Amino acid sequence: MTSFSRSGSGFIVLTAALAALTGCEDKNIRNLTVGIPRDSVIKVLAQGSPATDSTPNVYREERYLNAGHFITMLMYSSTGKKEAEQTIPEEELIPVVLVNDTLTGWGWEHHDSVATANNIVIKPRAK
Repeated sequence: MTSFSRSGSGFIVLTAALAALTGCEDKNIRNLTVGIPRDSVIKVLAQGSPATDSTPNVYREERYLNAGHFITMLMYSSTGKKEAEQTIPEEELIPVVLVNDTLTGWGWEHHDSVATANNIVIKPRAK
């Protein structure tokens, strides 16, 4: 069963609320709202970035297809660096999770719960 079933929807809401508590120190993350579309997420994350690419402040993007749902993990870093330019430890990134291009939450707890519910193998990180 995926996290998108009716029985799992309460779990997603709970993890989204917990995710809201992580990453609160970053002003862009504080401006996110569960349920907004991808283009709005990108605009919020890009605030304060001088970058001109299509995903400012997104270090890496991971996309998965599971049970007919597109799951996107945007690995946010306010440094504006990209994975190809500089290595940043995983624990310093803030994952922002979208399902079917709609924000479901952010933070490692939310990321891990969505990954586990959808059998997504994640990169190891220091805890």
